[in-house]
This record gives sequence, C-alpha cells and structure tokens, in this order.
Amino acid sequence: MDHTGLAQFFEKLEAEIRKGGMETVLVPPHDGMNETLRVLMPVTDEGDASLLEIMTVPYAEDADLLIFYFTVIAKINTGYEELLRILHEWNLHCPLGAFGVFDNEEQGVKQLFFKYSVPFDPELEPEELSENAWLLMTMLYDIVSRKYKEAYRITKGGD
Repeated sequence: MDHTGLAQFFEKLEAEIRKGGMETVLVPPHDGMNETLRVLMPVTDEGDASLLEIMTVPYAEDADLLIFYFTVIAKINTGYEELLRILHEWNLHCPLGAFGVFDNEEQGVKQLFFKYSVPFDPELEPEELSENAWLLMTMLYDIVSRKYKEAYRITKGGD
C-alpha cells in the first residue's frame, strides 16, 4: 500500500478507535520501524490496559502484512517458568495469533506479548482495510482479555 493509502488507513482506523473511547498515538517511522498506531486498550472491566501496536509491512509483490502486537504484561516479575509452560496450552486453543515471551537478557526485559499477522492486498481501499482491522481488533481483544487476569496473577505473584 502506498504512503497516501497508509495515511488514510491509519486516519480512519484511529477515528474508529477513538470513537470507542481509547487513546491512540500515531508514531512516525523511526529506527527502521514502520509507522505504528499505538492504542492503550482496556482488557478488563476494571480498566487494566495493554499496549496494542498496529503496523503494516511489505511482504511480497502482491501482499502486505497487517500486524497486531499486544504488550500484554510489560514486566514479568514472577512465574516465568509457569508462564512458559502454560503458553503452549493457550496457543493450542488460540483461534488467532499466538502468545509469547519477549526475553532480552541484555536489557533485563521480560514481557508477555500476543501477536497476530494477516496478509492483505496492497491495492485494497484504505477504508476497507480499516474496517477489517477494526473487526480483527475486536476479535483479538476477546482473546487477550480472556487470558489477562490469569497472566497477571502468574507474572505478578498474586492470587
């Protein structure tokens, strides 16, 4: 999708997300990263939130990728081994995407993430891509919100 189409896509999707009451920030390309729409997405009725990042990347001549990346738990404090064991079961029953652990020993960062990528035709109209992305967001929200409380309990050492 060309730059103009991407700008229209992000504009339409951002407007839809904000109508849903969520905060957004459109981050311009930097340090080798593509333009990214960041959304602070509530994942529980109590207001707990995860960071959702949405971006597109070229994949092949006739296909780009739409990527949804949730930082579900930004810092794993406890339960790392338990979390690694349970992720296999979660992913086995996950209808879309997968959970994983981002582990950067050098920076001392361990995070629980959820990622889903889907190909799309780069000639697709920005409005149609926005509608598809919104629908996917609602489905992915359901997946992440169902696992959030258990993930929080495991990674924060709570009951």
